[in-house]
Parts: sequence; C-alpha cells; structure tokens
Amino acid sequence: MHIHLKVFQLIILSMVLSAMVHASPNDLEDILHSELSNTEVSDISVSKISSLQEMIDSLEACKERDIIFHEEDYGDYTSYAFGCHMDNTDLTTAEILVNKNNQGEKIISYQELSFNHYPMNAYQFNSLFLSLQFASVTSSQSVTPGIRALFSLAKVGVPVGLSFKAAKIVSPVRLDWQKHYIAGAIISGVTILSSDVLIMSSNNPRIRQMSDFQKDMLCSVAGLIGSIMAGVTKEVRDKVTGLGHPEVNDALYTAAGGASVALTFTIPIASLLKPKSRPQVLF
Repeated sequence: MHIHLKVFQLIILSMVLSAMVHASPNDLEDILHSELSNTEVSDISVSKISSLQEMIDSLEACKERDIIFHEEDYGDYTSYAFGCHMDNTDLTTAEILVNKNNQGEKIISYQELSFNHYPMNAYQFNSLFLSLQFASVTSSQSVTPGIRALFSLAKVGVPVGLSFKAAKIVSPVRLDWQKHYIAGAIISGVTILSSDVLIMSSNNPRIRQMSDFQKDMLCSVAGLIGSIMAGVTKEVRDKVTGLGHPEVNDALYTAAGGASVALTFTIPIASLLKPKSRPQVLF
C-alpha cells in the first residue's frame, strides 16, 4: 500500500525503526521457506503460496540493503518486524506474527507497508499547514456539533439564570436597574445562541476554518453589541417619544448584563474538558 508520507510521519517512523533491536533475519527466512515447502499446491493454497513468496521476496530485498530487523517473543507467539529503504523514496516495513506450538511454527498474520517519502522545502511545508487538507484534520479534532450545542446552552443558560440574583447584588436598591441588567443578559444570551447557530450552519470556508475559541469570541462580541444596542435604543426611544424617563445608567446596566453573559461564553469549556489528542497523520 503506497502512502504519501509527510515530514513528521517520516520522523516518527524513523524514530521507531531506529529503536528496534538488531537481530538476524535468518531464522525468519528459514520459517518462511519451511512453510512454503510444506504447503501443497491446490486451488485453495494458491493465495497462501503467493503471500509466502511475497514475504520472502521482501525479506531478501531488504537483506541486500541496510535492513533493520527486530524479533520479540510473546510466549507462544513471536513477532518479526523489519524495514529498509528500497530506493531513494520508498521505505518498506513489514511485520510477521508466528505461532510456536508442539506441531512446529506457523505464520498467523503478515502486514507490509510501503511508504513514499520526499523532502519538503519551506514553501511546501507552509502550504501544508495553510491548506484546507490540514484544516479538515484540525476541524475533526474539535467536539461534535451536538456536544458543542450543549456547551453553548450551558454557557448561556447558567449566567442568564444567575443574572436574576446578580442583578440584586449589582443594584440592591434600584429595581428598574435590576430589570435592565436582567434584560441585557437575556438579550445577549439570545443573540449569542442565534449567532452560534448561524456560524455552525455557515458554508463560508473562512468561518469553517476558525477555531472553536474564535467562533465563541465572535458570538460573544455579537451578544455584547446586541445588549448595548438594545439599551441605547430603549433610552433613545424614551427620550424621543416621551413615554419614559431616559437615563444613561439604564443603558449601562443593560450593557453590564449583556457583558456578564458574553464574557462567560468565551470560557473554552470544551477544550478544558477534552483530553489531549495525539497528532493525527496527514496522508
């Protein structure tokens, strides 16, 4: 199986191969030839014979080069692994599992991978990390849309619910300021959730490449602006129509309630709870 190997894949693979213990591949070659000679030719065994010959050819090809060989015993089973550079760009690795019992040694499984690697210049390396291919991998490491929706509801619902008590602490005397604070929190929460839905359903490539934190920040700014505009609009309407008593503090308390929800929404709860993920392989 030919796979285009990126730079960091090659580094990891080289570290693994370099850590292998050098051993003689002659024992494995004897096992392969023994099982091949003991396999009767039939319609059923054609595939097995072909696989055995493929193992022998790969082992012999690597023996002619700088082979890295490793043998590890697991009681009734022995694992043989080897690898080598076939040419300037091809790297072959193989693993063979052998069962040892009273009836002799029998091959249980065989896996072989052929990697094609190549050097990357600075331009190619930067293009890799700026490409949509890499963006799709980083996106796949994010939480699922359903889990993200639950986190969004929690990050909005909790501060909005607490705003009823927080309003009494912020303004213990003025009931109207308490109402403005609560109204600002509700308006901000509704705006944030609406923005979050629009962002998650957007097909814009730039928005899709944004991290979860950047999306949360965008929603928070929308919620804060929404509460500020609602507070200012209400006071302007009261002044123009004469139906109320406009006060600057009314708008400030509305904005403060919206800010309390907007700031809470920026907390990266999903990242804090999500376990550290290992680097994913790019093919």
